[in-house]
Amino acid sequence: MSTVVTGPASAVPTVGEEVLVTIAALAIGGFVSFSLIMWDYICHLPDEARLLKDYRRTEWRVPDTWAFFMSRYCSFLFAILSLFNLTLKTDQCQLVASFSQILSLAVVGASGILTARRTIAIWAEQYHVVTLLGTTYVVMLATWVASASGSRSDPLPARLPGFGTNCVSPPLPPWSPINYASSMVFFSFIFVLTLYKLIVQRTDHVLNLGLTPLNRACIWYFMVNAATSTSLFIVTVNWHKQWTSETAKKITAPFFIVLIAAMNQRIYLNNRADNTLRKIRVQEIPEGKQGSGRGVPRWSFVTISKPIPILDINLIPSNPRAPPPPPDIPADPPVRPMRKKFARSLSLSSVSAFSSKFTKSRKSIKRDSDLEGFSSPPTSPGSTRSSEYPRTQSPFLTVDFGSPLNTPPGLPWPGMHKKAAMKQKQRQTESSWASMFRSQPASPAQESYQLPSTRSPWAS
Repeated sequence: MSTVVTGPASAVPTVGEEVLVTIAALAIGGFVSFSLIMWDYICHLPDEARLLKDYRRTEWRVPDTWAFFMSRYCSFLFAILSLFNLTLKTDQCQLVASFSQILSLAVVGASGILTARRTIAIWAEQYHVVTLLGTTYVVMLATWVASASGSRSDPLPARLPGFGTNCVSPPLPPWSPINYASSMVFFSFIFVLTLYKLIVQRTDHVLNLGLTPLNRACIWYFMVNAATSTSLFIVTVNWHKQWTSETAKKITAPFFIVLIAAMNQRIYLNNRADNTLRKIRVQEIPEGKQGSGRGVPRWSFVTISKPIPILDINLIPSNPRAPPPPPDIPADPPVRPMRKKFARSLSLSSVSAFSSKFTKSRKSIKRDSDLEGFSSPPTSPGSTRSSEYPRTQSPFLTVDFGSPLNTPPGLPWPGMHKKAAMKQKQRQTESSWASMFRSQPASPAQESYQLPSTRSPWAS
């Protein structure tokens, strides 16, 4: 019986294994970059809706707004095309690769506009800063155009089964990392200039709106741009020629667009918030010290000309001055308008009516409270109710104190007008009978008659 001895596995993969590993790595990187771009796009949809809603208030004459929208939608289309170039199968590999390079160039150009204008505004549009950033920006765009022109992508002769792309790119030329090198130089200048200005010259206090001086200067976003371009430049340099290096270069390319587009949107929103603050604040630096004589630049936060003095605690007096005494209270407090009106409506007869009101019997007081809130009934000559009695005010009454006595009030309770009519009729009958009995002279026996139950036990 013969035995088969197998030697150690070869460390060098075959061509088929390299292709399969590359396709799997590109698919993973494509899906991750697509997810990040879509997530960031959806997060800023409310801000975009507010910009379009306030169309008349949005500054459309400056390039910042156009750069914001170009960065958003170019990164969105780049994410879709990167799926076909890295994950899905297509026969138009070169067309997809060319369009994706154009869109990436648009995103990088928009990023340069937003960051450069922000830094120039912080430096009050000084000439040497404008010249430095303008030159490096043009060089960066030129290198990105050169790198995009050298990208190639061809379909495989036969489609591989399973999931993954069927586009294969040839090895990149040795000078391909020049675009990341120029981006690293440009964003490093942006970061260093902003950080230096932030350290040397103190900024003014903000209005407690969460927009700190660091956020107003966008220092964190500039740092992310510089770190991203530096990392990709290190990765894409041909340190050693292996197939893993080529795969890493192709995978990391979409993530640069992901981070740059995300920082673009946040830089623009910070600039717009700072512009809103500057519209409601006093000018932060005096006239004549604003650089190049152009006034305070738009979309900018400008540092003050002098540092904010630090308050010495020892200079604060230990015994501060006492507060001034409160004003004297007037002898006659002011009367409310409704009280004035009510006081004017009272006369001597009404005052006597108020004094005589409390001498009425319980029965008459009960009748008056039953008809409270309704108009006074017509009184007969022998009636005990006087028309001079003022009507008691109800909390549901809508008339004021100075209205006539027979003024109808607000809406009564449902069904109360029927009860009031019945009580009014009953009262008229009682008053007529009472007047008839009072007209007849009473006998002495009737006057001295008293019920036993009401006789006082102390009477003798």
